[in-house]
Amino acid sequence: MDAQYRIVRANQALAGALKCCAEELVGRHCYEVFHGGTCPIQKCPHTHLLVDHCTHSVELDIDVLGESTGSP
Repeated sequence: MDAQYRIVRANQALAGALKCCAEELVGRHCYEVFHGGTCPIQKCPHTHLLVDHCTHSVELDIDVLGESTGSP
């Protein structure tokens, strides 16, 4: 991703999980693709990276990847 949260490169595994081509993801905002939003989420590790240039990680439920663990 770049500093504007645009995807600059995607691998085939991600594209397959999203049921699209990797080329279709390039240029799109990550928060749009993964969260369906119009801006970065509050917990976004990329936001923190842009501020302090350190690696950050967080566990998130990403519905579009089939990884939601919400209660029934």
